[in-house]
Amino acid sequence: MEQWLDELDGCLPGGLLEWSRGFDTLAQAFVECPHAEWRLWLATYLATTDEEHLCCARAALHVAHTVVARLPAPQPLATHALELAERWAVTRSRDEGYEEAMQALDESCGASVPSVPDLVRSAMWFADFEACVGVDGACNVTDLFVDVRALARSLGGATLEESLLRVLAEDLRTMLPLPRHVRPVDG
Repeated sequence: MEQWLDELDGCLPGGLLEWSRGFDTLAQAFVECPHAEWRLWLATYLATTDEEHLCCARAALHVAHTVVARLPAPQPLATHALELAERWAVTRSRDEGYEEAMQALDESCGASVPSVPDLVRSAMWFADFEACVGVDGACNVTDLFVDVRALARSLGGATLEESLLRVLAEDLRTMLPLPRHVRPVDG
């Protein structure tokens, strides 16, 4: 565990390094992980199969859907773009209308809620399998959560951010199982 932590120190989300030093195995840390960002980061880093990558992509899209659903005004273009990204993650081919949806999202949301296009773009980028593999994919998780935090703070301050991150942590606990190749927790 110590070697893994030292190798990835520069890429870990804030706080994960210190917190995870209290565990003997990566499996223990993953099972006990209290934060959505850390859990998705670990799951992405550990994913080795298409099924595990798809699970991570769906979790990233769920994060974006959850944030967009909590916005004070409906965001139909953002919702549509995320639905296209979900299909893209599953089929690995972009539906017709993907680029148009992103352009419309940029044009309509850019001025009123500047972080919405960034959040949706981060989630859509992550839905591409090549973007959610290994250390590079794990770093994309950090980008996604930068957008989540920025949007939550701009709309509702620290209270909304804390509430949203708590909900996401619970959701991702059920959505992201321990990858099969990671040694199970003893006893």
